[in-house]
Amino acid sequence: MCDDLKEYRQDPKEYRQALKEYRQDPKEYRQALKEYQQDLLEMLLRFDEFCKAHHLRYFLAGGSALGAVRHQGFIPWDDDVDLAMLRPDFERLEALMKEQGNRIPGSDYYYSPVLAQIVPDAPIGHLFYLPGGVQAKQPSSKRDGNQAKQPGSKRAKQQDGTKHLPYSPADAPMLDIHPIDGVPRLGVMRKVQRFFAIVHYMAVYRLPTKNKGRLAHAISGLLVKITPDFLFDWYARISRKIITAWRADRAEYVCSLFGLAGYEHEVMKRDLLVPYQDVPFEGYRLPIPAKQEAYLQRLYGDYKTLPPKDGRKPKHTGYIRFIEAKHSKELSNR
Repeated sequence: MCDDLKEYRQDPKEYRQALKEYRQDPKEYRQALKEYQQDLLEMLLRFDEFCKAHHLRYFLAGGSALGAVRHQGFIPWDDDVDLAMLRPDFERLEALMKEQGNRIPGSDYYYSPVLAQIVPDAPIGHLFYLPGGVQAKQPSSKRDGNQAKQPGSKRAKQQDGTKHLPYSPADAPMLDIHPIDGVPRLGVMRKVQRFFAIVHYMAVYRLPTKNKGRLAHAISGLLVKITPDFLFDWYARISRKIITAWRADRAEYVCSLFGLAGYEHEVMKRDLLVPYQDVPFEGYRLPIPAKQEAYLQRLYGDYKTLPPKDGRKPKHTGYIRFIEAKHSKELSNR
């Protein structure tokens, strides 16, 4: 698969150009993307089985919900899966995964918990398909023997034991699992929750904010450099208590605090989400929000209209690198 790219592996600039040209060949990139989506689907179905076995409730969210409604499956050019769970279910998921070594038993599906992420990203859960596995266990932190050091910490740059893999975990098929939290009714308290969500992200990952504007990124970047770890540990505990103070299973309004649509668009009435409804997805039936039309309009506006043709391509090239590595001798011999 994609043998013509292998010669570029040692030259990042030429490799990036090769990836760009590879993406522009419809037949080639569709073949790789189709295989990648199949890997995602198999992992999603295994996750669905796990949730049913443990009485956990989840739903297809964001672009995956849009794909289910508009395409009865993946958006043809999509390369990830977005899921969401109300906070109580999400916390149970984290606990259950921890009991099982952060892995779905008997599989190459590895769970990346909030406080010990394989690829530091946001305070959400991730399930990775990592053929070849991981070698090292997540080390415990000095603060809590049951939690790993913060992945963004100055002390902890590589925790996951995946350096030996012939691909980057960031390129691997991944389910994004967003916790849904309750939201206060008063506008001033929403501003408080929104502010402390930013603080929580910085405190957990020791990274500057993303998608919040250049000024916020610059200021947070400076704070990350000058703030000692022990203060960040305290900020993380306090900010978490504040942003999760409103119970998602009781609040009138809820929100994916770290969703890409932004706080204002992610806030919605809880009855838009529950009870979840099963709909066709790639020949199977999977849950989506109860009021699918109102939910999708909230996030996307006119969700029924397809984007222009030049926008119907994957946003990343990681799926190409992963599929190439998946078919390499290095991985097949493991």
